[in-house]
Amino acid sequence: MSLIIAGAGPGNIELLTQEAVRAIKDADIVAGFERIASDIQPIRNDVKHLKTISDILDLPIDTKKVLVLASGDPCFFGITEFVKKKNIKIEKVITGISSMQYLMCKLQKQWQNLIFYSFHGREADFTEMHNKESFFILTDKANNPDTISARLKKEGFIGRLFVGYNLSYPDEAIEEYNIGDKIIVKSFLNTVLVQNEKH
Repeated sequence: MSLIIAGAGPGNIELLTQEAVRAIKDADIVAGFERIASDIQPIRNDVKHLKTISDILDLPIDTKKVLVLASGDPCFFGITEFVKKKNIKIEKVITGISSMQYLMCKLQKQWQNLIFYSFHGREADFTEMHNKESFFILTDKANNPDTISARLKKEGFIGRLFVGYNLSYPDEAIEEYNIGDKIIVKSFLNTVLVQNEKH
């Protein structure tokens, strides 16, 4: 046996691909982090909850057909690379809609020239961003929209921020700010698009 990794998209199960839905129904065991496990209950209510990414290593991949759900797209700052480095054979990776794709479509903005950064559990370094026209940031609790706004201002950036909260959920909100504005963070499930007018 081997492992299937499926992108769960930004959250709303209506945005799952049909391929992902079929694979979720067909797997012996489906595992995912708490938010995703809760989201897909209408499709399958026996999802095994993962507390850390290392829990994937304890799944019975050798004897069962196991599917692990990844938020967004599994190959966009996702878990695929972690699994491969652990020498676990991946049978298939099923694509999902990333939060970046979802936000850019909501804003009706092209993204083929966009630069991507993840500050999720990583140190934020803005030095290489000064010559970028626009860039997309995956955030975490420490590197949240308010922190990013303040840091960009301190680093001399001028421009606009677009913050997407709870994308695809009923309480979704997308807000626009000037770089340097104080931002009241509505949810820690958020992403940030930066338009740099000083590049």
